[in-house]
Amino acid sequence: MLGRIGIVVCLMHFVIGNGNSLTFEQIQAHNLKALGGSIKEGYSQFCDSDIDQGILSFHGGGDPQDCSVELISHSTNVTLPLRDIHKVFKRDLDFAKKTIIFINGFFSTERNLIQNIRNIAKCSNLHDVLILNFARSLQMLYNTAMHNIPVFAYAVLRILDTLVQNKLSKHQIVLVGHSQGAHIASAAAKLFHQQHAWRLPLVIALDPAIPCDPKRQYVNREVAEQVLVIHTDHKQFGLKDAMGTIDYYPNGVDKQQPGCKDPTCSHEKAVQIFAESVCNPGSFMAVRCKDWDAFQKNMCYRGGVVPIGLRIPPGTKGKYYSMTKREAPFGLGFSGISPNKVKSWWNHDI
Repeated sequence: MLGRIGIVVCLMHFVIGNGNSLTFEQIQAHNLKALGGSIKEGYSQFCDSDIDQGILSFHGGGDPQDCSVELISHSTNVTLPLRDIHKVFKRDLDFAKKTIIFINGFFSTERNLIQNIRNIAKCSNLHDVLILNFARSLQMLYNTAMHNIPVFAYAVLRILDTLVQNKLSKHQIVLVGHSQGAHIASAAAKLFHQQHAWRLPLVIALDPAIPCDPKRQYVNREVAEQVLVIHTDHKQFGLKDAMGTIDYYPNGVDKQQPGCKDPTCSHEKAVQIFAESVCNPGSFMAVRCKDWDAFQKNMCYRGGVVPIGLRIPPGTKGKYYSMTKREAPFGLGFSGISPNKVKSWWNHDI
């Protein structure tokens, strides 16, 4: 007993070079200030923040049991801790509908982007939504990004297994993740494939985050039958390279999204585009092209036009492009694949 008390005392005060001591709370405050400043500059700077990792992980670390699960259907909205996931089936989950499992990134929590996902259940009676909230704080985000994506992936696997064991067809499951959540979703889909010997039909990665460790990029085209990646920021937060069976680049590459003044806004736009594509199928039509330059010159593949969202035709592969409006609703339908027409509209601030 005395040994345990001694350890706690050692953790509570730390001596610095000039003989002064810093408390646990003071070091954590420094950690959070450093993370809060660096996250504005992008994930590379965030991952390299000058912090005390031991204190950060000890204080409010990334425990999957801290995750909350929010069930939203046409008639139900309830939030449960992860350990109570089995109670979902005593609620109003309709196995005749598609169940969208959304795994958040930090920005989708802080900027209330999750409301866009909640609206999916309200705008249509065809979908139930489970929102998994893994990154409620900066320290949880950092620990997830640096160390714990596989840990959280196992937590998602537990949810997938529970759904399947309760007779939800795999064809009714869509796994979606934003930013760091895109890597968690992909890692979970890979674990599911390894365990069940068959793959989920669709994983959607919304502007996957630049990983802290390049070797830990989990999003790839092998984790599901179809992997749709929506790229909206290509500089500070999101990955630019094609990595899915379908890679969608709204408004091209290497620039901010229309109506955005900073990379954070562009990073968020993927969530808004996905939610709108579910509520308004066909609002984001895209054409397969070699690259953005070919799209701008109307030199794309004939017959290569598909709707972005849950209704992508089986067998669709490649890079897809279109343009969007500056403000919601963002989708332009078939007009979005006519670059000259949209550019003229932009000049009138649509």
